[in-house]
Amino acid sequence: MLRTLTLGIILVVLFSGCTSKEESPAKERLEFPITAQEALAIVESDPDARAFIDEYLRNESRRITRINLNYDISTGNYTWKVELVERECGCKFGSEEGLNMLRAEVDPVTGRIINLETQVGVKEEEVARERCMEGCHTAEEIASFTVEGG
Repeated sequence: MLRTLTLGIILVVLFSGCTSKEESPAKERLEFPITAQEALAIVESDPDARAFIDEYLRNESRRITRINLNYDISTGNYTWKVELVERECGCKFGSEEGLNMLRAEVDPVTGRIINLETQVGVKEEEVARERCMEGCHTAEEIASFTVEGG
C-alpha cells in the first residue's frame, strides 16, 4: 500500500510538469511506450539491480522511490530517471552511515536501461546538497560549486 501511494505521488508530481531544469522542446503532453511505473519495474527486474536491492534495500518502509522524466538538451533525448534510496536503519537519521542508493536511466521508447549506478553509505548531507542544486541552480552553478566546494 505504501509503495502504491509513493508511486501515485511520484506520478502526480511527474505529470504536473516536473522535468529536468532544461526545458523540453515542446510544451505538449509527452507520451512514451514505457511509462514511469514500467520503467521502475524494468529496473527492479534487472539482475544487477535485483542483487543490490536484495542486499541493501530490504525495507520498503524506509525507502524513497523517485521517477522523473528528464530531457537532455545536448542529445535531445528523454530518459526516465529512477532512484531508490533507503536509510540503512531508521534510527540512524543524519548518521555517518548514510543512505544506500540505486539510480538508473531507462529509455522511454525501448525500455533499455542506459545507466545503472549503486552506492552504499552515501551521507544524507551529500544527497540533500545534490537535490538542492538540481532544483535551484543551473549546470554552470553546479559545476562551480563542485570546483569551489571540493
